Amino acid sequence: MHDHPITPGQQRRIGLLIVALSTSSSVAILLLIPLVSGFVGLLRDVLSVLILPFSLMFGMSGTSVDQSSALSQIIDSMGHGAGQHPWRTAIGAITGVGGAFAFVMAERVGGRLAYITAMIATAVAMGLCGLPGAAFLLPTLLTEGIFVLSPPATDGRVSG
Repeated sequence: MHDHPITPGQQRRIGLLIVALSTSSSVAILLLIPLVSGFVGLLRDVLSVLILPFSLMFGMSGTSVDQSSALSQIIDSMGHGAGQHPWRTAIGAITGVGGAFAFVMAERVGGRLAYITAMIATAVAMGLCGLPGAAFLLPTLLTEGIFVLSPPATDGRVSG
C-alpha cells in the first residue's frame, strides 16, 4: 500500500463537504418539522369535521376524540417544541447558514480567528435550534473545532 498524506487542499475540500452536508440537512430538518406538524394538525381538524356528522347520527361520539388524540400524539412526538417557536427556529437556521458561510470565508482568508467565528456561530445555532437541529449540526461543530486546532496551510504558507 502506498502512503499518501492528505494535502491541505484535500483537507479543506473534505471540511467544506462535511460542513455543507451537515448544515443543509440541519436546515432541512428545521424547516420540515413545523411544516409536517402543521399538515398533521390540519389533517386532525379536517378529520374531526368530517367525522362530526356521523358521530352525531350514529352515536359514535368516542371515535372523533380517539382520532384527534392519536393525531395530537403524532404532533407531540415530532420533536421537542415543534412549531412552538418559529422565530427562534428561523434565527437558528439563519445562524447555522451564517456559520457555514463564515467557515467558507475562513477557507479563503485562513487563520484561526475566522474558524473560531464560524464555530461560535454554529454553537449559537445549535443552542437556538434545539435537539433535532443540534444533532445534525454536530459534525459541523466538530469539523470547525478540528480546523481551529489545526488550520490547513493556504497557498504554501503555514497558518496558525
